[in-house]
Amino acid sequence: MRNLKTTRKAILICGLLGALFLVSSIQVTAAEAEREDLFDVLQLAETISGPGQFAFPLFAPIDLGSGYEDRVAPFAVFSKPAPNEVDVPVDISILISLADYGSGVDGSTVSMYLNDEEVHPEISSGEDSTLDVLYQHSEPFKFADEIKVAISAGDFAQNTMNPNVFSFKTVADTTLRSTIGISTNKTVFMDGQLMVLLVSLKNPTEESMNVNAYIAVEVGDALLFYPDFTPSMVPIELQLPAGFEMDPTVVWTMPLFGIPGGSYTWYAALENVETGEFGQVSSSHFEFVTTD
Repeated sequence: MRNLKTTRKAILICGLLGALFLVSSIQVTAAEAEREDLFDVLQLAETISGPGQFAFPLFAPIDLGSGYEDRVAPFAVFSKPAPNEVDVPVDISILISLADYGSGVDGSTVSMYLNDEEVHPEISSGEDSTLDVLYQHSEPFKFADEIKVAISAGDFAQNTMNPNVFSFKTVADTTLRSTIGISTNKTVFMDGQLMVLLVSLKNPTEESMNVNAYIAVEVGDALLFYPDFTPSMVPIELQLPAGFEMDPTVVWTMPLFGIPGGSYTWYAALENVETGEFGQVSSSHFEFVTTD
């Protein structure tokens, strides 16, 4: 649990660093501009975080002043498992952290569904003014099962978030192997919105493993490999200690401008250096929607 809290705090700090421009902008414009301008700035939180997917954290406690009218709904800033995560243990506890600018998240309004069936999670105060929603299934999930999660909540100003919906897949069997997971902060993007790429790694075995990681995005009929985005396969050499686990971590961010509308897919895979064998391939799909 300590490792989970540390990871979450590190992710939140990363989000805060990326949001310094937002904080400084609010400090200037709140005193000089119309309230509507401030409302538009705060809506960036919803624009970047969803709705419909794991939010790239852009949340910081901000003094909005006594004249601020809260019109922005809560949003999710952390999820474990992450959206599209694969090889998730069947006994996993689902943790989602919610945040809100202004009045705060009303815990009595939290609604959570697993595979379209309502469940009743535990709700508690989290770090950095968040609200933690924790659910432990009454029995382990099935192997190779896809679990859909939907969560929504309101704040004390009666703003209600659109349901945040994502899914994850449990491990296929009990065989221990190193895995890689890949996900993005949203599934639908528009011109100018920020894409955040997150990667997770696990080595549940009792031995250290040397692996080559490959990350690529499918554009049309071509695979372009990270980090140079060329058709040539570029291995990322890694040594994973025994029992190693890295929660979803930001590895790349980029505002999307002027790319063709359509469907795209990120892929990630691990190659065992000793055997040359590839394990499972993780994928994350997204749409780019043009306004023309």
